[in-house]
Amino acid sequence: MGYLRDMAHTLVESGGPHTARINDWVAAVDKMYHEFSSEMDSYKRQLEKTLGIQNRSPRGEMASSMAKDKLQHREFNEEKRKSARKRE
Repeated sequence: MGYLRDMAHTLVESGGPHTARINDWVAAVDKMYHEFSSEMDSYKRQLEKTLGIQNRSPRGEMASSMAKDKLQHREFNEEKRKSARKRE
């Protein structure tokens, strides 16, 4: 997923007639992936409840949330660095 997003950003940075469509595609894929991920998390919780399996500790969920935030921050910094290179 990340590789495809990086490819799309590279294509958008280089410009071209399909930039707007690529941006639309990336937004649509991100939305579908988020929805899919949420559904799978919900399904996992239901399955764990049915099987009587203990859920992850709040600490595990917090670590997962922190990892997601760190990844988003890294992607943001990568985009800034690419923009700076392009300006040079």
